[in-house]
Amino acid sequence: MSTHLSLPVMRQVFLIVCILILCIMTFTPMVPYISGVIGAFILYVLTMGLMRKLTARGLPRWLSATILLIFTVIVVILPIGLIIFLLIGRVTEVVSNIEKYIFLYESNLAKLENYLGIDIASGSDFNRLTTAATDMVQSIAGSVLNLSIALGIMYFILYFMLINFDKIKDSMRSYVPLSNKNYERVNREYIEMVRSNAIAIPLVALMQGIVALLGFWIFGAPNIWFWFAVTTIGSMIPFVGTAIGMLPVVVILFAAGDTWQAIGLAIYGLVVVGSTDNVFRIVLQRTLAEVHPLITLIGVIIGIPLFGFLGLVFGPLIVSILLLLIRIYKEEYASDT
Repeated sequence: MSTHLSLPVMRQVFLIVCILILCIMTFTPMVPYISGVIGAFILYVLTMGLMRKLTARGLPRWLSATILLIFTVIVVILPIGLIIFLLIGRVTEVVSNIEKYIFLYESNLAKLENYLGIDIASGSDFNRLTTAATDMVQSIAGSVLNLSIALGIMYFILYFMLINFDKIKDSMRSYVPLSNKNYERVNREYIEMVRSNAIAIPLVALMQGIVALLGFWIFGAPNIWFWFAVTTIGSMIPFVGTAIGMLPVVVILFAAGDTWQAIGLAIYGLVVVGSTDNVFRIVLQRTLAEVHPLITLIGVIIGIPLFGFLGLVFGPLIVSILLLLIRIYKEEYASDT
């Protein structure tokens, strides 16, 4: 039996190798800004229905696309920017007054050590803490620059996708090596997953953040808008949730001597804020597909190092699409072996 490759197979292998090399050369420089590409596809899925309606009313395509771009800036970019601004502002303020906060920390820690009779601060290196905080601010500044570039790429791509909304599906079909049945399935389930990850997860997080904000205001917590931002982001992370924002505020109130306010906020967080997660998800699941918490957790773990803050949404979406493609591969090719 001959083991030599036939000429058509060699040509196919050569072509595949060339495609892979060119893909690596093309997309490797875009890795820091890949969130802009993914964001464009997500916003396209969320706005293409509105684009059809606007053009059906006789509006020019360029005008319809421009209206939707402005709409997404107001509804999506401004809220995210506000949360990032709150976080950066607070972190910058802490770093600029790091010595004061270290002094307060040491004072309170000394009181706790005297009360417990044990040495907690032994071996603590506060100089390292100062250096780490400074590095964090510099890293955040670099992330903001990359995010700004990614946003520019995202809106550039999104504009042309909206302009050609009626050709996108057929154009993508010509490049995807799947059967018509599985391509339609990928398209349908991709849209469902985008809506679930890009709408349900942030919307539930925002609702919980608002409920927590009400509690912060009622019980007189400090910096309530900052802790609202922290709680909103934390609620997107499974098994961590709103505790990442509620628990520090409870500790701060205890440390300030506001014992009853701290107890009240702790009860409010456990009973009210904790129960709203299930309530909001039940309401949203009537119209949106359910995302398994394990998928969300894995997505967050891989998404944050890749995309930063936006990885809270992009990560679970990528994991969901990966699992879908694995199922389709198994159905389309594994049965033939």
